[in-house]
Amino acid sequence: MDVISFREASIEGADVYHVGLKFPLSGKSGYLFALPRIKSRIAAMDPDLLHAHHLTSYGFLAALTGFHPLIASAWGSDILVSPRRWPFYKVTLRHTLEKADLVTVTSRAMRVEGRKYSRKEVHVVPFGVDTDRFAKRKTGSPERHFTIGSVKALTENSGIRYLIESFALLKRTFPDIRLHLVGAGPEEARLKELVDDLEMTGEVRFWGQVPHEELPERLNQMDLLVMPSLSESFGVAALEAAACELPVIATRVGGLPEVVRDGQTGYLVPPRDPRVLAGKIKELIQRPELARRLGKNGRRMVLNEYVWEKNARKMEMLYRCTVTKRI
Repeated sequence: MDVISFREASIEGADVYHVGLKFPLSGKSGYLFALPRIKSRIAAMDPDLLHAHHLTSYGFLAALTGFHPLIASAWGSDILVSPRRWPFYKVTLRHTLEKADLVTVTSRAMRVEGRKYSRKEVHVVPFGVDTDRFAKRKTGSPERHFTIGSVKALTENSGIRYLIESFALLKRTFPDIRLHLVGAGPEEARLKELVDDLEMTGEVRFWGQVPHEELPERLNQMDLLVMPSLSESFGVAALEAAACELPVIATRVGGLPEVVRDGQTGYLVPPRDPRVLAGKIKELIQRPELARRLGKNGRRMVLNEYVWEKNARKMEMLYRCTVTKRI
């Protein structure tokens, strides 16, 4: 397998060709100047198919190369956010979908959105979870504090502010609870200032960006995962938490209702509502047997629907079908 990327990386089993941007242009406009080198590299590779990820950037460039067969996969903001905010992205999205031989998304919610821009069939191939690595482990002491956690980039869209405000409400009743925030991002300084203003510095821990191989350990230090996102294409963190038998509370947006079953594996709440969120967290603090049952249901759901090997085989099947059609 050969990979073309604008980021330097090392991937086991793959040859990575790093495309350095030579023009000091802001944003993705500089990508277009790399098109001749990308076309040349693809010609040298002579692949059986080209699979491009993120429809309004790599996908758009792949469409401009004219190579077929082309599989294009949406990741989230490229189909849920950018086209709504900027007309240019709507143009690039339509062009990519028109040129692609096959389109994939990770959730049914994204498929619905994709049909607004193209009549082509859109295949749902969810992200999967390594259920051997992400599993319940015994950690720490049974005397430890009840810990609420989040695994998400610290951006405005992640809604972490509302989780912190919800935590402040809960502290009045449960002074010994803790909040662990895993992730980094542009809102970090502002969120830390909010925690200081609410006088909760000792109870809220910012872990920063954590390597993926360390996530199972971090999740096993939590009793509950919260995803207070304002929009979300899928929610793989919710599945990784569920695989570790954690109940999950998430907002009812985007693809989250597909991976968090309300009342079965956790709860769905409206976005931007700290009081409703606090009420659901309070219920799980007060009813540990319910929290355990939701967590076990979540693990069962992941094993039934979201094991990564099964989803990878589905993508492999689409590869084979696409290449066969070409022949």
